[in-house]
Amino acid sequence: MKGIYGQRFLPFLLVLAVAVLSLPAARASEQKTDVNDLPKESIKPLYLSQQAIESGDHDEAIRVLKEYMATATTEIPLPAFQMLGHAYYQKGDVENAQKAFGRAHEAFPQNPEILLNLAVITYELGDRESESARLFEKLYRLKDKTDPKLLYQAASLYFYAQELRDAKRVLHQLLTSKHKPELKWYDDMIALCVELDQMGEAEKWARATLEREPGQARYWRLLAQMRLDREEYREAASALEIAHRLEGAKKGDWLELSELYLYLNAPLMAIRCMEYAYPTQMPGERMAKIAATYARTHRFDEAMEFIDDALKQAPTADLYFEKGRLLYDDMRYEEAIAALEQCWGLNPEYGQAYILAGFSAWNMKQWARARSAFSKASVLPKFRDQANDAVGVLDDLMAAMAEEDDALDPLAGERR
Repeated sequence: MKGIYGQRFLPFLLVLAVAVLSLPAARASEQKTDVNDLPKESIKPLYLSQQAIESGDHDEAIRVLKEYMATATTEIPLPAFQMLGHAYYQKGDVENAQKAFGRAHEAFPQNPEILLNLAVITYELGDRESESARLFEKLYRLKDKTDPKLLYQAASLYFYAQELRDAKRVLHQLLTSKHKPELKWYDDMIALCVELDQMGEAEKWARATLEREPGQARYWRLLAQMRLDREEYREAASALEIAHRLEGAKKGDWLELSELYLYLNAPLMAIRCMEYAYPTQMPGERMAKIAATYARTHRFDEAMEFIDDALKQAPTADLYFEKGRLLYDDMRYEEAIAALEQCWGLNPEYGQAYILAGFSAWNMKQWARARSAFSKASVLPKFRDQANDAVGVLDDLMAAMAEEDDALDPLAGERR
């Protein structure tokens, strides 16, 4: 049964997007710092460095700020750190910009803007996604857990660093927090569970998503795939049918589902799927398959309707043989022989038709007619042995019956 679906539905595994907030270090003029709050010794260097930055002379700004910070006798104010980090960043020296914001964070650990810039620039350094993720987590806590985008950013970075368990941990925190969950959070949690081969948890989150968004076909498809993997075919079929109805499935989807229903011995549901696959013009071979499926439920009249419709569309030897076979199964032997005669009329080498006609006549105790059909089959190499065996058995049966008649009527032999 596993062979029916050779690939997963809906490659579902999603990649968490690393869309880091790229906010450059803030300029001193944007901080709305009251000059009266600044140490007097910092005012001149801050002014000069700001002028240098605005004129594009970042080296001069860095020189002034470093000289001031090295000789400061009072606490260095926040704008000095911000301006130094900004100057390095604008110069393209991301490594020193990160160090500057790191020093700023050590000096002002409760400042969210500094921490945000540190997190962003740490990511931009490359190969430090885990460190950046931890900083985003810290920022989320610093901002009283009010901004879920920060936590989602941390999860994205953990995923990018292939620290999947940490990514899952953070997403779990998001999904169980007071924030209104977003659909992409569920997507990513399911993807991580699949990646970690935690299929039970993946199904749990898929169900949770469907409780919230029952009209999302892709989650029904995912649920179906999980059930197929566990060989829970009946449950998988139910989930697939819901997905198909929601999404407007393609012909191939309905035909695959019909095969699954046939495997589950649910022929009427299989027929319905085949009819969905061909809402207008159905090919003759598919009509024949529906007819055979109806016959499995002993609904021979419905089966004959489909076979006759298929024959109207294209009268082939195969379809006449199929009609003869269905009539034989319904014990309508005379009609079966008529259909089989049409079959070998179109293809005189259709050996199976002669064999089946022979058994049809046999069941009506028309021995000579049966022998004639088997004899026609015997000239075909592929069916010679089967036909000759049947003729031999038939001859033995007829001889035994003749002996029985002779025993009952001693004059029967003379009359023959």
